[in-house]
This record gives sequence, C-alpha cells and structure tokens, in this order.
Amino acid sequence: MNIDALLTELLEPKAPASEAEKVVPDRNGYYSIHLTNPKGLEAWVANHIADHKIIYLGIATNSLNRRLTRQELRHKSPATFFRSLGALLGYRPPVGSLIGKANQRNYRFTKDDTQSIIEWINNNLAISWFVDEIPSQVVERELIGKLKPIINIAGNPSPLPGLSKLRSECRAIACGEQRN
Repeated sequence: MNIDALLTELLEPKAPASEAEKVVPDRNGYYSIHLTNPKGLEAWVANHIADHKIIYLGIATNSLNRRLTRQELRHKSPATFFRSLGALLGYRPPVGSLIGKANQRNYRFTKDDTQSIIEWINNNLAISWFVDEIPSQVVERELIGKLKPIINIAGNPSPLPGLSKLRSECRAIACGEQRN
C-alpha cells in the first residue's frame, strides 16, 4: 500500500456526514472525519481544532459503513468518536447508567441528546474513506502519528488537551460516582 496515496484520499472530504448512509461503502478500509463548521463547540475546542484538517481517523476491519456510519456518526453501538464528541459538545450520560454493566467504559447519552449530537454531526462534519480489503492497525497508527487528528487519543502524540479528562468525567457520571 502506498501511504501517500492513502493520505491524499483521507485528507480531502468526499461527502458531508449527513449523506453517509448513501455513500459509504460496505467494504473494509480507513476513514477520516473532518470539521467543516466549529459552531456549537466551546472556544477552547474550536481554537485547537481549527488547525487540523482531520479531527478523527479510524479503521474498519468489517465494514466502513458499519464502523463509520452506524457506530461513529449514528451511535447505533459503542463508538469512541461519538462519545468524545458528545462530551466536547457538553453532553453527559445519565447518572448511574453503567451501574451493573460489564463494560464500564461505553457510556451512552439520552435518546434526545444522541439525536442532538447526530444533528450536529450532520450539520458540521464531512467524511472520507479509503477502501482496503485488509486494513492494517500498523498503518492506522502511522496515519494517526502523522496527521495527529485531535479527537484520537490512543497513539496520538498531540490529542486535544482536556479530552481524556472529559471522557473520564462522563464515565464517572455513568458509573454513579460523585464529582465535584
């Protein structure tokens, strides 16, 4: 695989997020999420994001449509990007919503908040993808290291300052822990 060709494909948005269901293929590969409008983000977030062409980058080893569209953009099942974005937009999960659950990390927002986040995504984000039948996590890590998409935390030398703290706060709320 030519990493430069992959970078070129991922750096330019192919479609607005609102069209994801219609255009994202049901194939394996890599995807990128781009901010087209910082409206609704707190100033400190918007200022950090402004210098980044890509705000999130990921890999789909089963289906780009399932991973990018259903999980990351629509939150039909657990998705790191969606949880991070929701926290950045000021949403918090219901108190105690993870109590008794085996996985204490995959918090969710209320149905109304989830719908509001989806509407924000549709109005403010664009997407791109690159089909690769055997995408590699090694390549994904290399791309994150080069592009530094600030909502990626793992493997990113420059994640958005404060994002890990916001996600921890959301997990604590969902686990029913008191926060001051």
